[in-house]
Amino acid sequence: MGKDFALERAENNDATGQYASLQDPIEAMRTLINKQEMQAIVDFIHKKNFADDAESGAPQGELSRRAESVHQLAVVNTENVLSRQANDGYGGTLSIDARGNKAIIYKDGARRVENTDGTGYTLTPNSDGSFAQHNWYPAPEHFWHVDRNKHPDRRLSAEQVLAMDNANLLSDAQHYIKDPEELKTFQDNMQVLEARSARDGISAGQMALTYAHIDTLLRARGDIGTNDFGRVVLAEQVMALAADPLKNSRQGGYNTCGAADIEFAMYTRHPEAAAPVVADVALSGKYVARDGTTVAIDMTPQGESAVDRDADYTMAKRGVDRNERSYASQLFQVATLNVALTKFAPSLNVTEAKYYQDAQGEGVDYTQNGVKMHEDSFGMSQAMMTTTYEAMSGGDKLTVIRQSSSENTVLVGAAPVVKSEAQFNEILKQAKTPVMVFVNADNEPFEQPVRDKNGHYWDRDESGHSIVITAVDFQSPQKAKQLQVYNTQGQDIVFGKGGQISAHDLYLSTLTRKDEIAALRQDLRNERKSGHVETWKELTLVRLEIEEKRISRAEAQRRLNEIIAHLPSGQRLALGVR
Repeated sequence: MGKDFALERAENNDATGQYASLQDPIEAMRTLINKQEMQAIVDFIHKKNFADDAESGAPQGELSRRAESVHQLAVVNTENVLSRQANDGYGGTLSIDARGNKAIIYKDGARRVENTDGTGYTLTPNSDGSFAQHNWYPAPEHFWHVDRNKHPDRRLSAEQVLAMDNANLLSDAQHYIKDPEELKTFQDNMQVLEARSARDGISAGQMALTYAHIDTLLRARGDIGTNDFGRVVLAEQVMALAADPLKNSRQGGYNTCGAADIEFAMYTRHPEAAAPVVADVALSGKYVARDGTTVAIDMTPQGESAVDRDADYTMAKRGVDRNERSYASQLFQVATLNVALTKFAPSLNVTEAKYYQDAQGEGVDYTQNGVKMHEDSFGMSQAMMTTTYEAMSGGDKLTVIRQSSSENTVLVGAAPVVKSEAQFNEILKQAKTPVMVFVNADNEPFEQPVRDKNGHYWDRDESGHSIVITAVDFQSPQKAKQLQVYNTQGQDIVFGKGGQISAHDLYLSTLTRKDEIAALRQDLRNERKSGHVETWKELTLVRLEIEEKRISRAEAQRRLNEIIAHLPSGQRLALGVR
């Protein structure tokens, strides 16, 4: 599985493949005499529960996984295994290959492998970032064989484990990804992730675990809800998401902005926690969050994701610069929304709540006071987003800002509620990016007003949509209070490729219609005094006042004529106006 194993084998083997060095004769006799007893001990060790705290977790793989060119994995999908995953305090992804070799990756980053040839290992992360590896081997059959169980333990740095997982993933990618262009994209994404790991503070240990989960998707065989082809596609997509969340995290045509924002944040900060969301679901139909919350979801690709199962799928044809949501994002976002529902069902006074996507769209089924109920969609609240992210990431905090003129101000914690622009800016200065912000999608620059059944414009206030702030710059004079933002709705939507906006203008987008009209009027009064008026604010104010029926169409036309008259001649000509 790595250089150390190869060197050890080379040093102990002769030309015939037998171990050349001899044990001490007394030790050899003891081994032969106690062979039956020793084998019983080995058998006992191999039958131990996977969740044994003394040896929870660990890698080694090359010893037997690569003895043949292909080891097909058949995932254990039985209720007793899934029950143990849910109750062992860690959870984990358990798989068994065609030869009966068992492997599990735990939620705490530990791993355990038990092979049918009697070898095995655990890999347990230490608090200092290193790993403790414990190996075991069959008892020597002859006195001239070295007993490798004498020295079963060794300490590995995170960099050593990363190098091992990197090599394994590259090798498996070359074997299972058949399309040369797809393989090249996969390899390029590995390099992109490694380059951004230093910039975004992703450790070698996090990288290693991310690679291990992606590799599990590649190696798994058999139709277990997802098929072989689908899991290779998922491995490619998870790799792309981990490499560049801004380019690949999409909600598509679904009301899942909160879940997509969590997906973006998880892949940005904790790809090692994001990758197993997809792997768990793809291999078992269930996801166990790091806090133990367990949800089961339908794995069938839906909507935009359905084409990902076509036999002619390639990353080149499908592309990564499209607006559509990927199959990997579907599984992640559906799992995320169900974690939120599971955690908040008691406070919502509902039971049997489940979010789903199907051929008709999306919806939530639940029971309230004994009555079966249904909603067409489900939007995450501020509290749901912060709590769900913490549960899935393993305790990390995600700041989600909401503006409200009617609620009490909250300026501490992960869910601040602000009433002023000054408070908004203060939170941004202190928060760790990415930061999520609830905006009113009716407002500029989003401008997605919605009418109710009576034809009246619906004021979605501060809960209409959530977007991601990826970077904050309040220091540089040239970029005073500038924000880099991202909108998961798709590249054709404003900020769908990322972009820059001032903190002031983003704050305006969080206001209710009434409050934004008042703020725009004040902005325009100040700008007229300074001699520089922003045209988009004048136009937005006219639009909002028409929609709110505060001005007549004749008045709106008069003001539009005034705005056009003050435009530079070049802009008037561009509009077809002299």
